[in-house]
Amino acid sequence: MLRCGIKTGSSDKAVTESYGEHADAPEQMWAGTEQGHDAENAPSPQMVADAVLQLLQTQVSARPFRTTVDGTGLNPVIEAVNEAREKAMQHIYGAYGMDAMLEVKQG
Repeated sequence: MLRCGIKTGSSDKAVTESYGEHADAPEQMWAGTEQGHDAENAPSPQMVADAVLQLLQTQVSARPFRTTVDGTGLNPVIEAVNEAREKAMQHIYGAYGMDAMLEVKQG
């Protein structure tokens, strides 16, 4: 079997079977991913182009460190992760007295 460029052979069969009821989790995930990409509202490369354009049109000092571009319905989860990373980054830089590095300097 070939999945994501990784070839699995018979030596992996015993390992896979040892996962019991969860052995088919990767196949379930891929089936869900393929179904989402085949849907009417599937992710589109245009989403990335639109996000880049939006960033370019945003004042430099107001641009976010991360931008969520997702058409799979995971936006709320991804945005929550990005917010947590942002807070952690601010805390860590602040703890080391380096929080000025997070400020955008205007030319």
